[in-house]
Amino acid sequence: MRYFTAWLLTLLFPALAGATNFSYSYLDFSLAHTDLDEKLEVDEERFEELGELRLDGSAQVGDNFALGLERSFATNSRRDERIIESRWGFNAAFPFAVSDALDLVPRFGYEFVQQERCVDRVCEKSSDSAMIYGLDLRTWVVPERFEAFAGWQDSTVEDSETVASVGAALWWLEGNRLSVEVAEDGIDRTFRLGYRYTWH
Repeated sequence: MRYFTAWLLTLLFPALAGATNFSYSYLDFSLAHTDLDEKLEVDEERFEELGELRLDGSAQVGDNFALGLERSFATNSRRDERIIESRWGFNAAFPFAVSDALDLVPRFGYEFVQQERCVDRVCEKSSDSAMIYGLDLRTWVVPERFEAFAGWQDSTVEDSETVASVGAALWWLEGNRLSVEVAEDGIDRTFRLGYRYTWH
């Protein structure tokens, strides 16, 4: 079903071509807190939450195509135990305006994840990678001032969980954006606060 959905979105691209309501050239900085339903164990410690720092950027090429890069670090520590999860990835986005206020943004990309579990400075590493795909919706509630958005993302990892997210953003001056977002995959929940600078 997931592959059929991705294929169907590609058929819609030509029909939705045109200028977008938002710019997809930006630099973004965000902080996040994740509550883990499935606890991560390191030696005798069980971690129930992670703090995350994420940096990402995108460059829009033409009306309906953008290339993006992302780098993030999530961690927690207690006494001599520590867990670190790092991610990097890239994606291609295909934003289209479906009305005077609403953009539809299919995305496809690749993500690499590395996890370190450390005890007394001795670390064990594991890693994984996958193709990712998703769909974002962005709309102006108040033009140029208040935005609402939602997203859906999945990957080619076997038994992966679909991530759904919703959020809102305030815009001020020229291209400055402050956002709050909640994401959940049925297991973990993430709260994110972000700042973005956008240009045309």
